[in-house]
Amino acid sequence: MRRKWLKLVIVAIGLLVALGSGIGLFGGAADPSLSPFPDWAFEARLAGASFQPDMSDADIEAKLQQAADEGVTVLVADAPTGWSYTAWADDDEFDQVLALMRDRVFPRAHAKGLKVVWYLTGLELICEGCAETGRDPAAEHPEWMQIDRHGKPLQFTGVEDVFWLEEDDVDAWLSPESPYRDFYIDRIEEIAASGADGLWIDVLYLLNAIGQFDNLWPSYDPYSQAAYGHASIPAKNWNDLAWRQFVRWRITSIARFVEDVCATARMAEPDLVCFTENWGMDSNFVTQYAQDPLDFIGNPHVATAHELEPVDQEVHGMKYATLKQWRDYALMVKFAAAANKGKPGWVLTYAGGVDDSLREAGVHLAEGANFYEAKGPEMVDDSTGSRPIAFPWLAANADLAYHSTSMAEVAVWYSPRTRDFLDGETAGENKFDYKDTTYIKEYRSRAQDLFKAQIPFDIVTGQWSLDELTRYAWLVLPNAACLSDAEAALLRDYAAAGGKLAVTGETGARDEWCRLRVTNALAGVTTYPFSAVTSDVLTTDLSASDKGRVLIEARRGTDADGPFVIVVLVNFDRWRSFNNIGITLRLPRGFTPTSVTWNALQAAGGVLSHSVNSGYLSVILPTLDTAAAVVIRGTSLLPTPTATPTPTGATAVDKWALWAGGTKLRGANIYQRRVYPELDGPTFMGPGPVGPPYTQ
Repeated sequence: MRRKWLKLVIVAIGLLVALGSGIGLFGGAADPSLSPFPDWAFEARLAGASFQPDMSDADIEAKLQQAADEGVTVLVADAPTGWSYTAWADDDEFDQVLALMRDRVFPRAHAKGLKVVWYLTGLELICEGCAETGRDPAAEHPEWMQIDRHGKPLQFTGVEDVFWLEEDDVDAWLSPESPYRDFYIDRIEEIAASGADGLWIDVLYLLNAIGQFDNLWPSYDPYSQAAYGHASIPAKNWNDLAWRQFVRWRITSIARFVEDVCATARMAEPDLVCFTENWGMDSNFVTQYAQDPLDFIGNPHVATAHELEPVDQEVHGMKYATLKQWRDYALMVKFAAAANKGKPGWVLTYAGGVDDSLREAGVHLAEGANFYEAKGPEMVDDSTGSRPIAFPWLAANADLAYHSTSMAEVAVWYSPRTRDFLDGETAGENKFDYKDTTYIKEYRSRAQDLFKAQIPFDIVTGQWSLDELTRYAWLVLPNAACLSDAEAALLRDYAAAGGKLAVTGETGARDEWCRLRVTNALAGVTTYPFSAVTSDVLTTDLSASDKGRVLIEARRGTDADGPFVIVVLVNFDRWRSFNNIGITLRLPRGFTPTSVTWNALQAAGGVLSHSVNSGYLSVILPTLDTAAAVVIRGTSLLPTPTATPTPTGATAVDKWALWAGGTKLRGANIYQRRVYPELDGPTFMGPGPVGPPYTQ
């Protein structure tokens, strides 16, 4: 096996961030040129396709042509390296797959104007048919394996009710701290230089459950033990501080692996974009499987490709979803876009037919997220047939929706520590089932209330700056019990600047490790009940019962034709259409509308008459079947910066410059040190040594 030992010396990049003071017409907006991600990634219309070494050139050509004809701009290309143990472990097979993609797929795709992102597996390798052949990954590489809390390697056969595994497959899960790490990074170096435009890396998880195997909580392998840095890994006990610290360390371990892999890829090809897939969304499955998309907010070069399985991934998608489930779907898309703050919001979803696929496309556009649909359960080579309808509409609105910022003046504070420690491992069968949770249920319920009232809102966390938060009139903290001192100080500063805090439950009663505080973190700050939250930035004349059937969002920005506002509406009710919806928009300061047009997935659209009174624009949308957009063009007396928000990561510190010659940085990442200052210095109260101290 070839080995290329890569030494990384990555120079710190200062990011000049022009985010949200609320000053000026379109305050909170930033120039997208400051983002390291290219425009094609922000405006991507995605689809998946699989390729095999034994495919003919004609078959490859036909598959690529179909994607181009359907309006796909970014193809997620799968190959045996998307799942196969032998394609990774055996040099000859790896070379065959590399040659397939480098020499036969990528050049043909680029000739058709397609960008190609190579889909790769991460910590799961499937040895196809190996239960019959006798090949045993755990015997060949015992040092690679994740080890569960009972001391058993995570390798399975006969896994039940998992669509991507056959009965005679051997499913092996590898540790990110083991020698597999260096093996994988070596392979990534070769893959990154193959001509792909990006990487999409899946299953970067510490596996907690699969099929009939559950409650695993890896990894107790010796390499993780050494990286953890304590005498022993604690037994599972949610009341034990040491266990909670281990739970968070697992998330740090995965984040470090992801960022090392993406840094390696960018050293080989600086223009490569890097996405890591995450199916946890805003649920506490994130806690159980140890990859948190919020960990990458401060890294401008790593984005999350979110996977949002609908109510029924395998057959019906969202076809029979209730209104409540549709609102949960919209919330998860909103969370996905927030978690990719300043980076493209790619969201993979599944549909049962054209109708639910079009409604999904509308939700993605409304929330500023990119649309990647497949007819489940597979993510490649199948679609409901919605692309000829959805993609032209998305293309017509992409420049507006994906280079703009939300006009919401309400934000919901999402608390990852409360998710981790109040809910722990309490979860339902899927992400739409949260009735037995504590934090997620309250967070989702308050979001449901805002959707039903048609009050636009954004998702924020403690990673937002004070300037970014003060553009909101309201912050809603739904049972955000676990707040660090730094988060509490940020919220206090927000309130002192005139912002209003609407709190529920035991918000602020605990610290970031879920320990009860003697005094509430927000003691002395004026807070409000959730029922006080209101906003008139965007309203409709729909009845109270119908408001919960229609999603409506407004975004603002500037393009070559000047300032604009785009209002997107999505009908969640498959049984009816809406006609003559009255829409009222509070105009941004200094903005004078000059024209209003509309377009829709299933209607021709056209020019709309409008009126303006005391700073509010009124317009009537003629019809809403699945989804529609209202575009308001105008002029401004004030500067109007273009509007893709840019990450707010460190301006003078690049932690990857501390990673060289195989010495990996241990312990807290930059965000953890900023929000949890007790982690700073050569040692800290949490797990593991941290190496050279650094601060922001």
